[in-house]
Amino acid sequence: MSYKIDFTQKDIKKAYDLAFGRENNFDERIYILGLKGEEEGTCLKKTPLIQDLKKEIHDITFKKNANYYIGANTFVSKSPKHNNDSVFGLRNIVVDIDFHGIPDFEAKVLELEKILNEYWTSKEYPIWNILCRTGRGIQLWWCFSQCSRKLRFLYDNVKKAIIEEINNAMSEYPITLDNEQVDQSASMRLSGLYRLFGTYHSKVKKFTNVKIMHGQKYDLNILKTYFITDKPVAKPLHSKLKHKTKKPSCRLKLDLTTRLLYRDH
Repeated sequence: MSYKIDFTQKDIKKAYDLAFGRENNFDERIYILGLKGEEEGTCLKKTPLIQDLKKEIHDITFKKNANYYIGANTFVSKSPKHNNDSVFGLRNIVVDIDFHGIPDFEAKVLELEKILNEYWTSKEYPIWNILCRTGRGIQLWWCFSQCSRKLRFLYDNVKKAIIEEINNAMSEYPITLDNEQVDQSASMRLSGLYRLFGTYHSKVKKFTNVKIMHGQKYDLNILKTYFITDKPVAKPLHSKLKHKTKKPSCRLKLDLTTRLLYRDH
């Protein structure tokens, strides 16, 4: 059986806009991969320019006996390959949490979401932009203004810190949770691929469920102040968090991100 991704669903459309909306005039591509059944072979490989992504996805006829994935970051425009060397720009942090072998999956997902929400609220951390229930796990997406891969050191450190906090949150509820764990390998890979929003999981026979938790992009430098600094936690970024927002200074952006944006690419 075949299907199309339903862009009339508000959260699916918003997820693509947040994660993959074009921000500059550079030629950069998004990596899409389809695998047959239990990863028995490639059935689809596309690398559309980022500005053509939604049209490209809209035109694809997807198959329910395959699984589809997308890169969180952009890739070079000429002959992109699925490896870290081909990554061009950084724009999303994605944490993949697996629920392998858990019979009451739906109940456990709700429990984990509740636990993470309570923990994040207590710490006043920036909430993830996108929650994607993949069928046998969840993926949390933090979307931020795109920056050069030259800032990978900062990107990796923020991601490691977020993963550590998620593990801390889960470790506080060992009776409630079972085998849930962050997929470290998938989450840390710069060129990592994640479940394509709105597609079907062939093994569990369910469509992904996408929920927008925060509708504004973050800034990677500001995320850093929450997760990897010894200084007092800065005020939350946006009004959906507890306190009023305070815009980051232009100087901060210029010093750490804008000045490095795509230099030497």
